[in-house]
Amino acid sequence: MTAETPIETGINNPYQAPKSKVYPDFNHSTISMQKHPDLGERGSRLLAVIIDSIIYILAIIPIWLSFDIVTKTMDIGDLAINIPYSTYIAPHIYNFVMYLLINGYLLNKYGQTIGKRLIGIYIADVRTGEKASMQTIIFKRVLPISLIIAIPVFGLVISIIDVLLIFRKDKRCGHDFIAGTQIRKSTSLFIEYKL
Repeated sequence: MTAETPIETGINNPYQAPKSKVYPDFNHSTISMQKHPDLGERGSRLLAVIIDSIIYILAIIPIWLSFDIVTKTMDIGDLAINIPYSTYIAPHIYNFVMYLLINGYLLNKYGQTIGKRLIGIYIADVRTGEKASMQTIIFKRVLPISLIIAIPVFGLVISIIDVLLIFRKDKRCGHDFIAGTQIRKSTSLFIEYKL
């Protein structure tokens, strides 16, 4: 019994484990990070959001004042109970339209808002690294989270969770997971910033 048979050495053994390379389950974030280490920094994303927010707030102040939402919520205290839903939802529709008017061209052409353009980051498809399409940005990235955030109380909780997901290794927020996007570095128009 000293002679080895093909079964014992593993040659032509039908029960032998395959020697081919086995890949783990496809994970967008892991594969994307390996191929593209140029993910947008958290500080850059924060600065871009601050710039966008300032521009956005200046654009929406007129409608919020005309609907008197701020005064009503401060006087009464509970937006979800005391303000008719139609009065509450109308500013959200206006906000969405203003978002498209302010950022539509840059989103379509470069995958960037004004803030992202200034800081040098863009919205990319997580699989390809290319600029995400306008349809993906609007209908998968912006609209779903905007609709969820419009739900009183529940929307606030979801918006906090959405933002906190940025502290994962792949630096993607909840809306990035919904849309299959991530933020990548690009050439900055004006500002070079890292935090």
